This record gives sequence, structure tokens and C-alpha cells, in this order.
Amino acid sequence: MSKFTKTELSRRYQFSKEEANLVVQFQELVPIVFEYEDRYGNDLDEENPCVINARDLYRQLRPTDADGHHFSDKFVNKYFQMFCKDVDFISVPHLGNAPYEGDISSFSSQKLSALGISFEYKISLDMAKELCMMERTDIGKICREYFILMEKAVKRSRAWALVREPQKQGYKMMCKEKDEFVRRNFNREPDRYDYCQEAELVNMIATGYPSVDVKLMTQNPTNITRDYLSTCYNEYIDYCQKLNTTFLKMDMSFKDRTKMISTMFKANYPNCVVLTGNYSQANKNRDEYIKKVLAK
Repeated sequence: MSKFTKTELSRRYQFSKEEANLVVQFQELVPIVFEYEDRYGNDLDEENPCVINARDLYRQLRPTDADGHHFSDKFVNKYFQMFCKDVDFISVPHLGNAPYEGDISSFSSQKLSALGISFEYKISLDMAKELCMMERTDIGKICREYFILMEKAVKRSRAWALVREPQKQGYKMMCKEKDEFVRRNFNREPDRYDYCQEAELVNMIATGYPSVDVKLMTQNPTNITRDYLSTCYNEYIDYCQKLNTTFLKMDMSFKDRTKMISTMFKANYPNCVVLTGNYSQANKNRDEYIKKVLAK
């Protein structure tokens, strides 16, 4: 799993400055990889989006035993009996560095040891947080705080992606309909201005600001500004794009589309949040833009 950046955390996932700083700091102190699968090794679980390799956690909590010599006797045997197998954790037999595929149900502990078969454990995030508390050490406290913030980050990143990815496809569909609209109504090929006009229409109604200002406000280092907008703003944009795509199919004029989209957006999102927290300025910008379009 790649590390989160401060900008990504604060802009996309709406973390506070303090939370974003803590995550970035902890990522360096606690380099534990979260796996995008559930405790059973299937698809990502909705309620528990992360699992943790218990041996990796042990190395962080017990740095004096980095080689893991006492992982089984002083960690697994001591603590795991307090949790439920196949609920809080699963055990995966390994031969060397690879999972062991054979049936071991009839093997004794002595035979497993003789064959060189060991166990890796995938534990739930809740279990990991409890293990950190049981350690009663500074590193245990750091790990637990990190897990809490990372759980929040992962859940918000999933929610963001569920909106952003379809929105990307929606933009392509809107551009495709714009192509056909221009050919039908103006008997020419669409140009860059045509696409910019539609993108600006969506941006002004959804955010209350032109794309240039949005890029500055989000501190976006790339040309893909929407990758630095929060989930709710990408939802606003997706909504406006879908409306615009439909109205393009209906051969509605730019003026009519602007008026209809703005009216429907206000009705559907009467209490929409704004990028800067300045509701009056965003609404003023939006109203002035609409007035300017309708006056042409």
C-alpha cells in the first residue's frame, strides 16, 4: 500500500492539519503495510478494510527481538488465546516464505516443526489496536494511534474512489456527447474551446469557482484538479456532468443547459459545502457566472 501525502489527506479525505501531520509522521515510524483484503483473504471487507501481518506488528512492538525468535511463545501463545480464530485473526501455514498448500489437520506440533512449517497470522485492525494497548509502551501507543488514523484514511480513500472513478468515465461520456452535439448543430468538428466551456460550466455550478481558482485553492501540483477535491465535491461534479450529458443529447442550448443545471443543483444540494468556507463568495461567483451566460 502506498503512503499517503499531506495534501492527499487534507484535500481528498478532509483530514485536519494535525491528523495529516500525524499520519505522515507515523508512516515513517511505523512502516506496517495494510493489505487490501479482509481477514479471510477475500475481497475488501466493508467494515474492516485492513488486515495486518502479526509478525510485522511484533517487530514494531518488540524491536529488541527484530528477528522474531520469541514471536510464537511470547506473543502468539500469550495473547492470541484472548481472541477468536477466523473472526479476529486467521493463521496461514508457511513453508519457507511461501504458503503451504497441503493438509496439515492431522500434523502434530512436533511434525510441523520437523517439516519446517511455521504460521503467519493476519489480524484484524481492532485486534491490532488491542494488542498495542496490552504492550503498555510508548511504541504501542504510537502504533495504536497510527492504526486509528490509517483506518480512517483507508475508509475515506475507498469512499473517494467510489465517486471519483465513475466521474472520470462520466467526463468522457460528456465530451463524447459534446462532440456529437457540435457536429449536429454547427456542422463542424469540436475544438478545445468546446470542451473547456463544458468543464467550466460544471466547475462553476459545482464549486462556485473557475478551474484556475480551484487549482490554486487545492494546492494541486498537477493538471488533474479533481484528483485533489474531496468526495463531496467530486459528487457535485459528477451530478452536474450527468445532467449536462443528458441535456446535450436533447440538443439544449448552452444557455438553457446552464439555467437547468444550476436550478437542479441548487434544489438537490441546497446546503452544499464550499471550498473556502465562504458561502457568500461561492454563491456570488456562481450567480454572476450564470447571469453572464444568460446575458449573451
